[in-house]
Amino acid sequence: MGWDFGANDSPPAANLMKINVPVAKYPAGSSTADITGPAYEYIVFDKATATADLGYPAATRDQSKATLTVRALLNDAPKAVDPSGWEYTSDKTIRLLPAGTQFKAAAIYEFAYTAKDPVVAAVGLAATRDVISYLRHEKAGNPLAGDVQH
Repeated sequence: MGWDFGANDSPPAANLMKINVPVAKYPAGSSTADITGPAYEYIVFDKATATADLGYPAATRDQSKATLTVRALLNDAPKAVDPSGWEYTSDKTIRLLPAGTQFKAAAIYEFAYTAKDPVVAAVGLAATRDVISYLRHEKAGNPLAGDVQH
């Protein structure tokens, strides 16, 4: 049993439990609709790929509000990728330009941007705690009750 915050929007898989946690919002009547804030993605691929998925959706697709850098080795100085060299393909995905250009395998890409819609991740942690407690201590309806060691 575990909790993967990023799996909130992953495709369904057979025989896996999943929880969809809520997106944090300001209270009704607030002058601000969405919660936004700085986000940072450390992106390294084990094989070349054409797109990079973001952990949070971008609050805006305005490239002047984001920075993409790349470096070959951790001790190298990051080099900025010109905004004409990348684009958003959705609120949660970026790609290099021209279209079809691959992110290099093992290169270190860093993407800083303003994100929105943070999830209430602690709900997933609490659910994990509760499921493990149930499996360890409850007998009724527990498929593992015969195997529980106390």
